[in-house]
Amino acid sequence: MLLLKENWPETTGFIARNPGRKEFAMHRQICIMLLLFVFFACACSPRVKDVTEKDRLATTSYYRLAYDFYLNNDVPQAIKSLQEAEKYNPYDRDVKNLYGIIYLGKAMYDKAEASFKETVRIDPQFSDGYVGLAATYMAQNRWQDAIDALKKPSEDITYYRKDVVFDNLGWCQHMLGENDKALTSLKQATMENPKNCHAYYNLGKVYRNLGQYPEAIEALKTSVIRCDKFFYGYYELSLVAIKARDNTTAREALTKCIELGSNSVEARECEKYLKLMQ
Repeated sequence: MLLLKENWPETTGFIARNPGRKEFAMHRQICIMLLLFVFFACACSPRVKDVTEKDRLATTSYYRLAYDFYLNNDVPQAIKSLQEAEKYNPYDRDVKNLYGIIYLGKAMYDKAEASFKETVRIDPQFSDGYVGLAATYMAQNRWQDAIDALKKPSEDITYYRKDVVFDNLGWCQHMLGENDKALTSLKQATMENPKNCHAYYNLGKVYRNLGQYPEAIEALKTSVIRCDKFFYGYYELSLVAIKARDNTTAREALTKCIELGSNSVEARECEKYLKLMQ
């Protein structure tokens, strides 16, 4: 599974991300795993079984080259390499998947959706494709569509990032007001991968929105313990601790927020709150 390049720690999930526009944009960075850009052409097109072994090897070579370009932020060269790969095999799921990742990262949602749909059409068992499709829907606030897309990977016992699936599933359920289901899914995410600080972060936000501040603080503390440079974890923890009148936790979280925030809007907000508490 390919995750979008982002500022989240490596142990975080794909894209699980918030009602507020600012926070949701941050969520989209995390954001996450994806695939392609064209549909099968027509009945007269070459079939998958007509692709030779030599063609497959050439496709794999260009795909790896494209992925290296993508990791180095050279999207134009990545696209060119993917186009070369398609000449040898227009039905390679990994090529389609990388197209989708690139399109999603550029907020080209129609093309990303088409790419992920093509990926799972090529291989209906490819859970990464469904996760990428769900991420595309989440970026557009299409929560129910995202839940539907996550059904297959949530039931795939062999899928290696089930924590990402349940993290995203829980956030979608929360956004639809299904909070009991959301808590169950997010707790499942933390059981699948206790190092997934983003799942604890989302769990804390759900508790916060429900007004359950002690539970929110516990979850958010765990998120920053799992990822000690998790800026948004400290930011959220500081706000919840202030509401809960837990001044000790608030001061500690505000201090880390300022330290890690690089003079961002949130960091300046933390600085303001810290001054008020002195």
